[in-house]
Amino acid sequence: MGLLSKLNAPVILKSDSSAKQELQELEQLQKSASFEQKKELEQRLTLIHI
Repeated sequence: MGLLSKLNAPVILKSDSSAKQELQELEQLQKSASFEQKKELEQRLTLIHI
């Protein structure tokens, strides 16, 4: 799954997966994103559950 691919359902992260790394990358990307990108990233981050 790429960082900017469509995400329509909640994602459950496993402790041994690389998903935590991807979550951190999304959070870092959000800091430097444009307003529209920030809105989209915020929506994606709300669908991710650890």
